[in-house]
Amino acid sequence: MQLWALSSLWKQGSDKHEKEVRSGDGYISQSDLRPHFGLGKSSRAEKIVIRWPSGLVETLSDLPANQYYVVREGSGVDQSKTHGVSPVRN
Repeated sequence: MQLWALSSLWKQGSDKHEKEVRSGDGYISQSDLRPHFGLGKSSRAEKIVIRWPSGLVETLSDLPANQYYVVREGSGVDQSKTHGVSPVRN
């Protein structure tokens, strides 16, 4: 099974940033399937556009920073899987 998606992020006062998610890109290995976008001092992601392998394009808007989001093709954000980041412990 091959997994692929392209995510594009726009944040206030910024250019577009893109991340590609692919599975099966190495021999007996796996890359992290979670794209990470650094927002700097922004408290929200203005817009995230996901281009799925099926050709479906989904747009997510105004997402708070410092959250993990699970996005399901055709269904958008799965709110039951959304959670904040764990605090850093020294």
